[in-house]
Amino acid sequence: MASKLQFNILAIIARHLSQDDICACSRVCKSWAVPFQESLWKVFHINDQKTLKMICDPSFSSQNSICLQKFGHSVYELHVGRHFYILKEQLRDLQQRFGNLRCLYVDSINLRAANLEIMPGRVSWRSVEYLEVSLQWTEAHNDLEELSRLLAFLPCLGIFRLTESSSSQSKSFSWKDIDMVHSHLSQLKEIYIDVILCPIPSEDIETIRDIVPSSSIRKVTIVGKDICSRWLHYFSSKYENLKTFTWNIKLSKITRPGYSPNEKTPVLSLPLSPFRKLVTVDVESNEHESISHHASFWKKLNKFGALPRRIDYKLRWEPDTTEKAEGLITECLKIFSSTVENFIFESYNKYNNKSLGAFNIPMTFSVCPQLVNLDLHMPDSSIALDMLLDCCKALKTLKLCHRRVFIDPETSIVPKEHGLLTMCLWDTSTRPNLFTYLSFRCKQLETMRLNNVSIHGTVSIETGKLNIDMIHTSFKTLEFNSVKYYCPTPYKHNHRLSQSAKEKPINLILIEQHRVELSIIYDIEKKSAVFDTLLSMPVAEPVWIHYYLKSVPFVPNGGMRILGKNEVKYIREYIDEFKENQEIFFSQPTFEDNNYGLEPETRWKRDFTQGCAVWRCQSVSKHIIKAYKDVYVYNSPK
Repeated sequence: MASKLQFNILAIIARHLSQDDICACSRVCKSWAVPFQESLWKVFHINDQKTLKMICDPSFSSQNSICLQKFGHSVYELHVGRHFYILKEQLRDLQQRFGNLRCLYVDSINLRAANLEIMPGRVSWRSVEYLEVSLQWTEAHNDLEELSRLLAFLPCLGIFRLTESSSSQSKSFSWKDIDMVHSHLSQLKEIYIDVILCPIPSEDIETIRDIVPSSSIRKVTIVGKDICSRWLHYFSSKYENLKTFTWNIKLSKITRPGYSPNEKTPVLSLPLSPFRKLVTVDVESNEHESISHHASFWKKLNKFGALPRRIDYKLRWEPDTTEKAEGLITECLKIFSSTVENFIFESYNKYNNKSLGAFNIPMTFSVCPQLVNLDLHMPDSSIALDMLLDCCKALKTLKLCHRRVFIDPETSIVPKEHGLLTMCLWDTSTRPNLFTYLSFRCKQLETMRLNNVSIHGTVSIETGKLNIDMIHTSFKTLEFNSVKYYCPTPYKHNHRLSQSAKEKPINLILIEQHRVELSIIYDIEKKSAVFDTLLSMPVAEPVWIHYYLKSVPFVPNGGMRILGKNEVKYIREYIDEFKENQEIFFSQPTFEDNNYGLEPETRWKRDFTQGCAVWRCQSVSKHIIKAYKDVYVYNSPK
């Protein structure tokens, strides 16, 4: 059967394999040899004159040159190294050898010896759609001339990345230089600018208003410490159909001549075509900057007509405090809260402020009436779920990575119903009442994914259960990945345990599907809602899961298994008389504390003493449960 797979299918498979795997696949059978061998040539590097000569000199004979003649048409990416020249005849040979090339990476120094304007037999390299040029400035050469000729040689270019070598001399780009680039690239859809942009003189502002727009451009990325209003004026005038604007904040290689980040920019008249079609704004912050620095950018962007529906905010540095990270969110949403539909904020580093008290202060969030998708990745902050749902009433997908996600004790006992469909929690700690609240308020919830989540609650001394009630929810998909459950050890036995074992994991998990009616009881002392079950009728076979100590090379780790009928029967008998069985177990003189928190598979009955965590849902179409490398997938019968 494998030998009958089509060539293009095998080529697609090869793109996702390592080089060793590709070599192995090429030897499986004769029909596999060619597609997998060709895939080995999808990326090619020319790092020295010897390799260049091997390609361009017909008298140069070697095994590699023979292979290039055979597979040169399969090369998709070509990377040309630095510090050597390419002659015009050699450039022509490269074009002929790599006729299907899509991506070209080159330094401007490579082209200084090749006069493209008088190249004999010059034919446009129409297959190239992606170009990345690193400029090498010297006193004797203006690389813009070579760049201009190269761009004219590549009329079908769709993506252009312009960078400056760190070893080159200082030079800045004017708006006229950028305009020159566009004059050669009428089909360009995306441009990436990582060079120094020089100040735009005030007398050029009116000229910019009348420039010819580059209507094909859909995405622009600017790398630099700051973007002044005059450059935003140029971008908004030039890119009338711009969809995505990315600002990558990092220190410039040199200080821009005559430019100060704090300069007073004169009031400018708006361009004729401001950012009226802008949909997405991405900010990637790689440097320590003040909140006001970011706020200034959002204000200037809004001034030029930007009303983005999607904002992606990524921090690659450590804010001094949690408040600083939250301040960046506040300043952004203060301006765009009425239009933003998708908001992503990622701060991967830990904050410098390690005070536990700071973590317990819940972050605030702006009212965003149009927000549909929210993704917050803030590992050392806390957030109240009820507050988020109140602020974002149109929310459909919510992804949270916080130190703690909780329900405010002062929340309304009868919250307004919310239309949330998907809930994802990563690397967080919470309590069972969060899921009860979520089910009660978000009755349309279809998908929930928990990844490395710890749930802390109290096991009933009478029933031996830690109940997690989501009885209003009919899940299409319920996914657990390394979800852990904890409860305090019964107080009367605490003196028998080590200090580290005062709170121990629950390793028996039960997932039930129910039809349940609820009533609401108001707890006067706690001033919060208590959900009291009136009727509980199981409608599907429950799933029992056991986490156990699994031997992994050098490191103890957790395994997972589904319990059989006889084991389930044994558990039920223990749970039915949980209180009495607890007394018997802890009275035994052979009782030992286990600091791993997991028992070996053969001693699974010892986990009875911690009780079980019980998920109660209205229905679940598909369970996905993962622990270490064990995965359990169950599709409910229809």
